[in-house]
Amino acid sequence: MTELTSETSTEKQNTYKLTIADGLFILVGMFAAIMRLTELSKIPVSAAEAQEALAVWQFWQPGTAELAISSPAYFTFTAMLTPILGVSDSVMRLVPALFGVGLVLLPWLLQKRLSTVGALITAVLLTVSPMAAAIARTAGGDSIALFAALLLLIAWINGRDSRNGRWFYAAMIALALGLTSSPLFYSALLTMGVAWLGQHFAAPHLFSDNEEGENWKLETDTVRSGLIIGGILLALISSFFLLSLGNVGAAASILGDWVQQFGGSRLLENIMLPFLAIVRYETALLAIGVVAILWAAWHSQPLPVFCIYWLLGIILLWLTQPGIITHAALIMLPLYLLIGAFSGAIIGSHIGWYSWLFTSGLLVLWAFIVANSARFLRLMSAGGTEFSHLWLAFFALAIILTTIFFALNWDTRVTYQGVLLSVLVMLLFYNWGTAWWLSHQAANDPRESWVNEGTNASILILADVIQDLSWKLNTSDMDVHILSTIDTPTLRWYLRQYQNIEFGKTAPSDTQSNIVITPAEAITTLSESYMGSDYLISNHAPTEKPFTRSPILDTLRWWAFHQSPIIPAQERVILWVKLEQTQ
Repeated sequence: MTELTSETSTEKQNTYKLTIADGLFILVGMFAAIMRLTELSKIPVSAAEAQEALAVWQFWQPGTAELAISSPAYFTFTAMLTPILGVSDSVMRLVPALFGVGLVLLPWLLQKRLSTVGALITAVLLTVSPMAAAIARTAGGDSIALFAALLLLIAWINGRDSRNGRWFYAAMIALALGLTSSPLFYSALLTMGVAWLGQHFAAPHLFSDNEEGENWKLETDTVRSGLIIGGILLALISSFFLLSLGNVGAAASILGDWVQQFGGSRLLENIMLPFLAIVRYETALLAIGVVAILWAAWHSQPLPVFCIYWLLGIILLWLTQPGIITHAALIMLPLYLLIGAFSGAIIGSHIGWYSWLFTSGLLVLWAFIVANSARFLRLMSAGGTEFSHLWLAFFALAIILTTIFFALNWDTRVTYQGVLLSVLVMLLFYNWGTAWWLSHQAANDPRESWVNEGTNASILILADVIQDLSWKLNTSDMDVHILSTIDTPTLRWYLRQYQNIEFGKTAPSDTQSNIVITPAEAITTLSESYMGSDYLISNHAPTEKPFTRSPILDTLRWWAFHQSPIIPAQERVILWVKLEQTQ
């Protein structure tokens, strides 16, 4: 028998001892770090990321005006790191990635409600979540917002359960982080408020009364100390420890930005955008989430029902704030908590050898189905009409269903454990691949529903070419004179080191600049005295999609093999260099 336990103290000994579950949680944290911290600079920063990064970089430059920021928390923590680690794409994404790892580890603090197994499964699902990984590897405040929202919920629950005032301090820290992170935190705050109202006016209540029949109340000193800690932290984060008082207004503008999201275009496409993102990336939410919701509604346990209310609040927010794709990432918090509670209840703390054997057998059949389904899809995408692989997959599925039917009459617990564990393993395998693809390979590919605009890797080549020319012309990597008629955050970011760079709308015919950058479609007279080369700097979502005979098949082929007939819209530039300087 294998047993996972959360016992950390005994009557005779109060020292903490590591358990098997602790070791597994450490292992999960390592995998989360691999997913979120490796190859942070592999994909160029997007325009939104570049805007945040430029604000951090420009803050440390003497004699330059500070840029407007959208996330004071991101600005403060990143600006603390740049004097030590330098300025690069990796450093600009490091803080969100660290908070992304922290998000994965937070369910461990909720194991009394989820059970140890449930908390572990929740952490594993967050580790391989494609949307969680993508947000964690994006410069900005959304990763901090998700971390703060979950920490606030955990601190609230644990504080009420343990009657320990220290959790109130944790809640105030989470609140200070969230209010300075991004509008996504306000969405989480509103929907958690809806969930609280739901559990308050309808059974079951999330919290029970104490033995005296009175609700637990915090001491006045604890409330005062917590509010002081939260207020001081809010002021320090908003103003970069009082070094940038102008950022305080940015913290207040987060609420205004969130309010402006209401009343957007209510086209069906915008309303369905978060749901389509979940269908594409969060397979586990659909495969197990529906069953977990039915289980929670049937058993009426406090935390799972609270998660259902939270889920309903997010869906209502979808309707009032249409087209906000980050709401899809928000919905993974209540659903993964719900799946964790459901899995913990089904699996329990004991997994017998019969359960492991049954799980292994089901995994072989599931793998057989996946292999034959993929082969069928590959043949169909190539114009084939061979259905033998599809029939083999259906035959294996029939074997699975028949086996489950007879196993239920033999041992219900073993059957439930085997089915759930096998499905979880297959979904984890699929989600890990999807998460790695989205966060490490396709974060700048607008053919992914998560991406609207992406910076092409050619912009790095453009920056390297300009640096080589600068060394050749001026024996310096920053003194060459550049004129750009394109002014984008990404160009400003990757050309930030050049002091003699100018941005304008047109290039005069008599310009004396060593290097000129113009749009590829612009009509200029530079070709008479300059030599030009073409570079692709960004991709955008296509305005028109090509006609295909089978859109569903094309979609599945993109999901499985990352092949698509859709060509993203491109933004190209011409790099002009004086002919006399190329000789």
